[in-house]
Amino acid sequence: MDERDPHQPPGGPPGDTDLFLPLPPAGAPRDNVTAEDQEVAKGYFDWEDKGPIHDGMRLTVMSRSTTYGVGDEVRVIHALEVVAPGRAVYIMGPKPVVGTYLDDRLASPPPPDVEDPWIPLDYDGATTTSPAIDCNYEVSVFRFDEPGEHRIEWRLPPLRSNGISIRVTPSGGEPRP
Repeated sequence: MDERDPHQPPGGPPGDTDLFLPLPPAGAPRDNVTAEDQEVAKGYFDWEDKGPIHDGMRLTVMSRSTTYGVGDEVRVIHALEVVAPGRAVYIMGPKPVVGTYLDDRLASPPPPDVEDPWIPLDYDGATTTSPAIDCNYEVSVFRFDEPGEHRIEWRLPPLRSNGISIRVTPSGGEPRP
């Protein structure tokens, strides 16, 4: 019996495909994607707290850890999963991230006021047909100057991601298992 997530695209996790934050060739501009970011993105299928499915799609935000030290980079990976079959998914990137919220305040440009804000406005790249997952978004980076608790979400109405609760301590934390 197949025990995969029924919403997982056929063929299993595309961990080596260009759907997951590909690193550029040596010497090429790297945008803001690191090998660690790529590993976090490849863990999407094992990520337990994905965003809720709404109309056949979901948004998910992920980070290496939930505990960081003051001044550490908190790097947030964004994933759009389209589980409803037959829809276009805009897989090339990195695409700009819009609609990221920190502590319920907009921390990125707002999403465009259009019917489908997850469709890039200026896009001249490849698409694939769903079911599919797209992690080819810029990585959101936060730094905190003081200890405290923070919550990060991605909102592209009517879609809303899971939330990541980040704890900032004077000494830092460990990566997620």
